[in-house]
Amino acid sequence: METAEALARRRRWLVLAAAMGFLIWQGSLALRGVLEAKMLLAIGLIGAGTFFASLVQSVRLGRSAQGRKARRVLNDELAQRNRLVALATGFWAMLVVSAIIFAAAELFRLNAGAAAHVILTTGVVTALVRFALLEGLLEPDV
Repeated sequence: METAEALARRRRWLVLAAAMGFLIWQGSLALRGVLEAKMLLAIGLIGAGTFFASLVQSVRLGRSAQGRKARRVLNDELAQRNRLVALATGFWAMLVVSAIIFAAAELFRLNAGAAAHVILTTGVVTALVRFALLEGLLEPDV
């Protein structure tokens, strides 16, 4: 049986893997026309696969947490607060990127679809990474 600390550590790494997978997947979509189509497809499939595998593993982790006690520890007040802070961080990152794109649109001709893509990707990745950091990703394992 895994301890609550081990389960929390696995969750942190799964969240970070989901963030990186999402960034790679969405980055491959943003690079259409820059790189070769077959290469982008391979990169996108790797990123999407990593993202979705991380999500599936996260769900399995939550269900496999032995008993209510372990689940309660994984979803305590601090974890709930960290989720809210991460969501707010992603929201503010989207606003900042939106403002930058809005200002850049005065100087350059920008594609609205590409702008929305950048804004949404920024929000998702920022929130996921912030949650992993708040959950102690950079703390040394003792």
